[in-house]
Amino acid sequence: MTGSATATATAEARVLEAIARAMRAASPFAALSVAYSGGIDSSVLLEALCRLQAKLALPPPRALHVDHGLEADSARWRAHCAEQCARRGIVFRSMRVDARARAGESPEAAAREARYRALAGALAAGEALCVAHHQDDQAVTVLLNLLRGSGVDGLAGMGAERALAPGRLLRPLLAVCRRDIEACAAAWDLRWVQDPSNARPRHPRNRLREQVLPLLEAIAPGAAATIARSARLHGEAAVTLDALARADLLACSSDAPDLLCCAALARLPPQRRCAALRVWLRDAGVRPPGEACLREAARQLVAAGPDRAPRIVWSDGELRVGAGRVAFLRGAAVPRPAAEAAWDWQPGTVLALPAGRLSARPRVGAGLSAAGPLQVRLRRGGERCRPAGRAHSQTLKRLLQERQVPAWERAELPLLYRDGVLVAVADLWVCHGHAAGAGAPGWQLCWEPTRGRAGRGAA
Repeated sequence: MTGSATATATAEARVLEAIARAMRAASPFAALSVAYSGGIDSSVLLEALCRLQAKLALPPPRALHVDHGLEADSARWRAHCAEQCARRGIVFRSMRVDARARAGESPEAAAREARYRALAGALAAGEALCVAHHQDDQAVTVLLNLLRGSGVDGLAGMGAERALAPGRLLRPLLAVCRRDIEACAAAWDLRWVQDPSNARPRHPRNRLREQVLPLLEAIAPGAAATIARSARLHGEAAVTLDALARADLLACSSDAPDLLCCAALARLPPQRRCAALRVWLRDAGVRPPGEACLREAARQLVAAGPDRAPRIVWSDGELRVGAGRVAFLRGAAVPRPAAEAAWDWQPGTVLALPAGRLSARPRVGAGLSAAGPLQVRLRRGGERCRPAGRAHSQTLKRLLQERQVPAWERAELPLLYRDGVLVAVADLWVCHGHAAGAGAPGWQLCWEPTRGRAGRGAA
């Protein structure tokens, strides 16, 4: 065997062993797909998984192709992928997406979001999707994140596995260099397409891959592998820090599952306070604010006195403090209606209010008595209420404080009136004398705020 043939055989062995190792380490899966663009990387990955199918007892891989419609040749690429799969007996599915960027959004981010939405939608429960990111891609990702000032999570680069509802996303080529992929493509006589967008220098990722990474390899041979190893170590550190943040978060939980305790947060060192808030928001499906904003939030949230209610606002919503607890409110703030605003409401219908939805279910012997039409208002100040079952009335302000309803929610609560008399406060209290008697028809009230807190799941 010549030296060239030996090198090729060695490259093939490295690629197949790296993929086999990654697939053995992956979480169990019932079906297997490959994100198949038709480029050299995904072509090698698809072929390698077919070659390893019997050895690893893998399900037969199918190919999922996303046509972004952004290039003139995209239809030809789709046809190429379909032909290659038909020739090898691989199930093929193509999906066309609208990947056009919105105002202020980068074209690359828009295409990526559209691609993963389509791929996730094509997966069955328990199915694994393999994507062809390799060692050089990992190095470029880490360099990009380094230039953005990312922390440990960013310097960990791309993970080998993550959830992709309703299945898993796997990256079995992360330990494979581009040179070995090219050697396999030639040895296996594969055919692939070239995406011209990968060579356009206006994309920072392309410039790093085509200009910076080769320079780093010339200065320090094996630079891509070294950067990828650093990413793996950062990933291990990120797991440790995440576990610490989750333990801190547990210690900061309050009597409400979607609120944090300010006093407990204040006992944490500033860095751990930021980490706990970041994990809390991410778990709620929220993109945390930037580092400077998060640090300022961590400072203000614990420094607020009882007479202050700081707001930390960014594009995804805001953090608020009230009654010694922290909440995250999703989306933009709701404009406050005029003080005299009022809405007529017939229970049994849904009343859409500026801050949420008010509805009611019929009940017998419970809830608000069904004794005629209602009018809904918001707080104007000075209201009093005697909840059913209590001996005396109190100011509504005092009742809401006792109930520990945050200040920003109090102003949005619907107050229900009948003939000018307050008869119920949202779904918190029915006033004395207005509850349905035994065997009498009533209404079980339900108040659903539009701006859900991080834990309620509302959007």
